[in-house]
Amino acid sequence: MKKRIIIFLIFLLLFFLVSSLIVIDGDEVNCFGFSYNIARGLIPYKDFNMVMGPLYSLIMTPLIKLIGNYYIVFKLEHCVIYSLIFTFIYEKFNIKTLFIFFIFCARDTLFGYNSFVLILFLAILLLHDSKVKSKNIIIGILIGIIIMTKQNIGFCLLIVYLLINRHKIKECFSVFISVIPVIIYLIINNTVKEYIDFCYLGLGSFFDNLYIDLNSIVGYLIFFVPFVYMILKRKKNDPEILYILAFQSISIPIFDEQHIFAGAVPIVYYILLKNNNYIIDYYIKSFTTVFFVIFIGVSLKGSKLMIENNFLKYQLVNKNVPNYLKKYSNYIDNNSNYRIYLFMENAYLLKIYRNEPIDFYDMIDKGNMGSNEKYYVEKMEKDCSNKKCMFILDSYFYNDKYYQGMEIFKDSVEKNNEFLEVLPSGDKVYINKK
Repeated sequence: MKKRIIIFLIFLLLFFLVSSLIVIDGDEVNCFGFSYNIARGLIPYKDFNMVMGPLYSLIMTPLIKLIGNYYIVFKLEHCVIYSLIFTFIYEKFNIKTLFIFFIFCARDTLFGYNSFVLILFLAILLLHDSKVKSKNIIIGILIGIIIMTKQNIGFCLLIVYLLINRHKIKECFSVFISVIPVIIYLIINNTVKEYIDFCYLGLGSFFDNLYIDLNSIVGYLIFFVPFVYMILKRKKNDPEILYILAFQSISIPIFDEQHIFAGAVPIVYYILLKNNNYIIDYYIKSFTTVFFVIFIGVSLKGSKLMIENNFLKYQLVNKNVPNYLKKYSNYIDNNSNYRIYLFMENAYLLKIYRNEPIDFYDMIDKGNMGSNEKYYVEKMEKDCSNKKCMFILDSYFYNDKYYQGMEIFKDSVEKNNEFLEVLPSGDKVYINKK
């Protein structure tokens, strides 16, 4: 036990130190924002929108509610969970654990629901290869947590789990141990219908976000090719391979660095565990180390430590962010007589920086408005028919074809309102009344 505690503390320190060298990412801000909203008394799917299940956000909420709007609290929560799992990984891999640590950390979004699901999946792989008596039941519980966090990955893993345990009724029902409490939460808050709408019925629009980053795919293939080689060389079925292949659904529909490299982590785990070829072993260790060093180096370049503001205090951000937030905050204060709609990638960042409440219009990414996106456009138009409204449209609407913001909102603003000005950031401002 003493050795485990020491290993845990070492990994806790490592995760905290490495995360302190990584610039805070927009997806991390959004994930923090969901728990921030719940801590403020808002109800998912009723007061704000998201396309993931509520369980992860609920788990991260209590400390934020207790301590306040501090991102560092959110970071520490993740570091504790990660360190706990990596303590057990170390018992199986010893020093090789460092290479799993390297590839785990070499991603823009170190804290968020994708990383939370990833660490739970590593726990599943650990359990599957262990001698724990009730391991299949525990795996079922973990898959249930994943289903109620990121449903597409959860259901892919569930198919493999049911296939492996098809003759074990108790194991099959263990998934509901995690699912039922969340369903009760949704029933109590009268949001079952909304949950289904946002997380399932609206997925058709979510697939409009299809994006393929060829550079990231090339990097991913560095690990996937030896994995395929090992699969072809194996002479017996290995359920872990099915689990790992199912987990690759984490990339759909956005094949970028943060998604596909999350899929690479269990691949590296499997290769380091099962491989007995010295060349492949050296190859994997070399590339994980190189990727990690390059990633940290790129992250540190052009970054700045935030000292002021409770939310971002002691966090590393891009060097232009402090000035950007101050100027935008002043602009919002100077136009406080308007109901301001921030149709921007940084809407959550600005709102949380200002300790303000968040609503449905602060995240208008494709697929994030459920099955009836027009309803929210029409509601906005109706609300602004008798009040002064200001709309700030992200410059990405005009110069990034992969921007996830819904054009339906931009079109409504441009059609029904007057253009006011272009801000130094390149964002365009419209108003309905002078």
